[in-house]
This record gives sequence, C-alpha cells and structure tokens, in this order.
Amino acid sequence: MKQKTRVRNIPLVIHIDPVGVVMLRKTCRLCVVCEMLVAHRAEIEQLADGLVQAKAEKREYVVLGTLGTKTWRRGLSGSVTVQELVLEVFRPDSTTTLVFEDGSAAARPDDHHK
Repeated sequence: MKQKTRVRNIPLVIHIDPVGVVMLRKTCRLCVVCEMLVAHRAEIEQLADGLVQAKAEKREYVVLGTLGTKTWRRGLSGSVTVQELVLEVFRPDSTTTLVFEDGSAAARPDDHHK
C-alpha cells in the first residue's frame, strides 16, 4: 500500500561550521507511517551558505535532529539553554529519520514512499 507524505513545518537543529547551532523551522515532507522527514538538500545548503561569511567549497553542516514547537518558540526568544536543546534533540523517544531529496533518487527504506 502506498502512503503519501504530508507537508509539515518542522523545527530542525543544524550545526553549521563555523557558525554553530542553528534552529530552523523548515518545510519538509513527513511520512506519518514511519516518521521519515524528506528535506531538500539544496535549501539547507543555501541557508548554510548565507550564514557562513567565507565561501568554502565544501559545506560543513550536520542536521542534529528535530525540536518540539514549544521549545523552538522559546528558542527564538533566547530562553532555551544548551542543555535543554541537547535533551530535546537527543530524546529517547525520537524516531524520526531525515532523508535528503536532491534531485537524485532519495533513499527510501520502504516501498510505501513511492
């Protein structure tokens, strides 16, 4: 059975060298069956390029995970500590998988994403 993904605005936590940790509410597609997020690599790389002053040939960034909406909103006002951020991103119940879609075939673990 084929399941369609749903478009959602998901708060992502990204570490970009040499900037540091960035919280970004990004439009992604979400498979509600297996909790896989699909994001466009080019859009995240464009963000990384905008934040890094010196243009490097190779972008150094890693998507650490997702945040709850309440934590993301608190983070916008600067009222989230690094410890809270780490606990939220690396929470034990987090099962979401992020897959990039960059024009080539995206890695899909199950055939219900076709």
